[in-house]
Amino acid sequence: LLAVAPQDRQALESLSKLYARSQNARQLSQVYAQQAQLAADPAEKLELLSKAGEAFAIAGDDDQAIDAWRSALTIKRTVKALSALDHLFGKQERHAEQADVLAQLAEETAEADGKAQFLIRRGQLLERGGQVADALRAFAEVLQLVP
Repeated sequence: LLAVAPQDRQALESLSKLYARSQNARQLSQVYAQQAQLAADPAEKLELLSKAGEAFAIAGDDDQAIDAWRSALTIKRTVKALSALDHLFGKQERHAEQADVLAQLAEETAEADGKAQFLIRRGQLLERGGQVADALRAFAEVLQLVP
């Protein structure tokens, strides 16, 4: 049906319900991604991209999950999307990208302790990656937050 009627919103909605009930994450992720492409409303598109990212991750397609979450971030920066990318980049050992996401998570976090935890993890990743100066800056930020 996806190949025959990729623009049919009703058919896509029916397929998403069917695949969700059958727990077919691979097919469900593709349907959500297709629905997101067709969505005109940014809030709807954001929700569908988030669902696609989750389903791609469950299906084990981390690259597609990363693409979906990155697309979601172009609409609105959310802790949910950043947290998903943190996990996926960590899983794939993409430490530079994970460190960038941790910096964004720290910016989004109002609580000093939570912000400090993200910055500590960022500093550790940077240090392991040989970026000592950047790691020191991250640790210095932690000291300013939590004296």
